[in-house]
Amino acid sequence: MADTAPTFDLAFVMAGAVSAGAYTGGVMDFLFEALEEWEKEKERNRWQHGDDFSKWDVPYHNINIKALAGASAGGMTSAMTAASIAQPVNHVRTKADIVPGLKNKFFNSWVNQIDIRDLTQTEDLKKDPKLKSILDSTKIMSIAAQALGNMDGNINRPYFSKSVQLFVTVSNLRGIPYQIKFNSTDKSNLVIIQHGDYFHFEISRDGAQRFNSALFISLKNPNPEVIEILKNAGAATGAFPFGLAPVTLSRKASEYGTRFNLLSERHIAPAWPTENFDSAKYDFIFETIDGGLINNEPLELARVALLPIELKNDPNIPDAQKRNPREAKNVRASVIMIDPFPSDFVFQTDYNPNKFMRALIGDVLGTLRHQAMFKTSELIDAVNESVFSRFLIAPTRSEDQKHPIACGALGGFAGFLCEDFRMHDYFLGRRNAQRFFSKYFALPAEDAFQNDIFKNQRTQYTKYLKNDNPDSIPIIPLLGSAAMEAQAIDWPQGKIDLEDVMNHFDSRISAVTSNLISEFTSNYFQRKALQFALSAYGNKRIHDFIKKTIAKEMDDFKLS
Repeated sequence: MADTAPTFDLAFVMAGAVSAGAYTGGVMDFLFEALEEWEKEKERNRWQHGDDFSKWDVPYHNINIKALAGASAGGMTSAMTAASIAQPVNHVRTKADIVPGLKNKFFNSWVNQIDIRDLTQTEDLKKDPKLKSILDSTKIMSIAAQALGNMDGNINRPYFSKSVQLFVTVSNLRGIPYQIKFNSTDKSNLVIIQHGDYFHFEISRDGAQRFNSALFISLKNPNPEVIEILKNAGAATGAFPFGLAPVTLSRKASEYGTRFNLLSERHIAPAWPTENFDSAKYDFIFETIDGGLINNEPLELARVALLPIELKNDPNIPDAQKRNPREAKNVRASVIMIDPFPSDFVFQTDYNPNKFMRALIGDVLGTLRHQAMFKTSELIDAVNESVFSRFLIAPTRSEDQKHPIACGALGGFAGFLCEDFRMHDYFLGRRNAQRFFSKYFALPAEDAFQNDIFKNQRTQYTKYLKNDNPDSIPIIPLLGSAAMEAQAIDWPQGKIDLEDVMNHFDSRISAVTSNLISEFTSNYFQRKALQFALSAYGNKRIHDFIKKTIAKEMDDFKLS
């Protein structure tokens, strides 16, 4: 698009989703299609009329995606989005588009390649007999390598910023120490530990580096070492506690004193135990478990990445007041969050305070996670209906159903059990995205045409909407194939083969229990006795428990 056209900036935040990453992947597939189709119409108008926008018959403003941020499955999909910027994306509009050699990182990773048959293998135990997770995570690393290993390409997508900031959250179990100093009679100070961590990458379309504190990836010539960090970070953010193996990562301690700062250029150095710990040559390792454990919706990272540099660095404006305009008349940037599980918490109306220890443990863990994710500033903004700087895409179906997505069963793990579940949610993501961009990602017309970005586009929107007085105008107009009704597929009831699933679980159960016995029992006779007892009785109980749990969830979700 010509440089004289106004620009609307975007950032996408993708929440944790486990196997429901298939839904998020479908949303991103449609986004690419919508922007591609609009760009084709712009090119047609540009060829016919040049930059004389008054003669154009489609809206002409630019879309500029500046940041991608995500946790867990959302972090993996954010990284896949970055890896797709310069590469082909064959859109999966219908099942007929699913062909061998399909070039679509979202569909291949979330629908085609991940399945319980892979997650119940024993490749991990062959490499290291010490059990790290209930499921075999070998396939996860393989998918990360395929999806993120190749990023360079020659496709020009001008709706992405020349430098896209990518944030992948991880939960750092080792923690980062910071010191708060007080005036006191001794040298004691308060030390606080941060466990909510993230990796910050810069994805450059033109090869120029603009953010010195980020790990730099040029799409013209990607650095293999940084690509390897991205692959590991992608796998680490999705390392669901106990279910999938934690990933050991390495980074320089000095990065924490200079990396991206949320609201200013003031960097706060950690309180490392020794002076030489911060040396640029000192690498340290920490275990990460699931980026969504602490920060499941990294809205702040994306929001601040949208701030103009001059506003971010203005010393005359308090940090708390550094925000992009939010009213329809002057909004210039928005954060779009994709969350397959926006409201999975059920408030207990009949709360019983007299609980046994087992129930209390669950309450404590849930309390810690919910409080870590609670953001007062987001709550305040949520009650303000005049805020047009943030939007949400969440799953909805036309049917009046309690559960909109099939992958949501079993705490989000159900998608791994059946490809039809993942397929349904992928197409639902595309369908919901179409509805979102046509109906909800819009501004009231009377305010929009006072906005500097849209005020001269009344004629273009009138032609596009074929309506002389539309109530609202979409920020991203849907044209070409993106305007054709997105396909919906039937709810995948009766598609799961529970006996086949359990056959795969049985082999994993046997391998896991055998390895646990070998790891924690040194006496040969005790080990053999335990193995016999488990094979004759214990493994069957585990089998029955898993089968009963899955069957109950399938019934509840009307999937059986």
